[in-house]
Amino acid sequence: MLENMNKFPKYFSTWKILFTISRPFIYPIRAIKLILILFCVIPLAISSCTISKEENTKSWLHDSMYLQFVEKPFLSGEEINPKKIAASFNGMITDKSDVHRSVMQAKAGGLTEAELKIVIVNDQPKDTVRLILDTDMMTDCDDLAAMAILHKMADYGEVEILATMVSSSYPKSAPVVNVVNTYYGRPDIPVGAPKKGTGFYTSASVFLDSIASEFPHQLESNDHAPDAVALYRKILASKPDSSVVIATIGYSSNIEQLLKSKPDTISALSGYELAEKKVSVWINMGGNFPVDPAIDNVNFTRDAAAAVYAINNWPGYIIFAGREIGHSIHIGDKLRFTPRDNPVRRSYELHRGRAGRENWDHHTADLTAVLLAVRGLKDYWDIEKDGYIDIQADCSFIWRKKAGARQGYIVQKMNRTELGNIMEELLIAPPTMQD
Repeated sequence: MLENMNKFPKYFSTWKILFTISRPFIYPIRAIKLILILFCVIPLAISSCTISKEENTKSWLHDSMYLQFVEKPFLSGEEINPKKIAASFNGMITDKSDVHRSVMQAKAGGLTEAELKIVIVNDQPKDTVRLILDTDMMTDCDDLAAMAILHKMADYGEVEILATMVSSSYPKSAPVVNVVNTYYGRPDIPVGAPKKGTGFYTSASVFLDSIASEFPHQLESNDHAPDAVALYRKILASKPDSSVVIATIGYSSNIEQLLKSKPDTISALSGYELAEKKVSVWINMGGNFPVDPAIDNVNFTRDAAAAVYAINNWPGYIIFAGREIGHSIHIGDKLRFTPRDNPVRRSYELHRGRAGRENWDHHTADLTAVLLAVRGLKDYWDIEKDGYIDIQADCSFIWRKKAGARQGYIVQKMNRTELGNIMEELLIAPPTMQD
């Protein structure tokens, strides 16, 4: 009978419809299929549409322009109550370092664009990190990138940049540090340079002279910068005990000289005593863990005597951000889409162009150390601690476990792509404190 249904004249169409509707009740298996479709497939389809909408929202939020909407009200000193704003979508926003998640919550909660502008994100400790950055700023563009993300975290209130030292004796190293500070609206951050024949020199840089000649800055050469050791002593002496983080993303030249410095008119304490009393932790970008044959660890080997002395004589905690971490995460290509007045963009253009690379992605060794110095381990890394590096004169070393030893090195925890995205979002974000 079912086979002949299609042969019926048109005036039997009503009966055909009724018969078709009744089929599931005639065939129990088909009835079960219909129930499954109604109660499983359709809800899944609706859920899929919801997810798709959320992903579209997330994609929209990743446009770097939104940073202007989020940051400007906060940085201009407007009266803002983030808890009150967050309450309107049943959540509390307290994390300035996770802008995308919080703004997405606000968007999903139906906030208007005007309300969206005053959502503040801040996952910082109660006390802003006080940090001295010490960079070699010479042969690699990741030093500028590390400074860029440091300045963005300063924009977010996570860190106060006390000074930016250079451990390179190349004449344009300090001026380029000043260029980056100026670009991010902080031209008055003091820049210290090595004196008395210390530091490391090479003429192999492909971008320093160009950056110094093309971008605004006040400092003309390393010779015009104050003595890094004197600047270290002055800053440390003026700060509360255990309140300063030092991050070295280069050679240990200045740290060695600081430790060897004697009491003077700046402080009655020696450099060793100042470091012991005032510094909470030294974050050191260097080494390959757990065993380093000293083949490619230039942050140690280019001033080997300084590295060995500083590491062996440091009075407090050292956490190493090993090369194996940053050299497994590559970012930077998105810098090509930032404005041409961005000196970090220009450094990548010159540095990556030298190698004939169309893609500007580059390792994140120095960025890793800076992120660690400001935000700590978070869920980015684990730490191997209670040990020390048994370092030799040539800077080869083996990690040795020892209870009570005050050294450690980080171990990758977060997915590398995800962590790279976090760093790159900071890297390409526009300055918010330019005059």
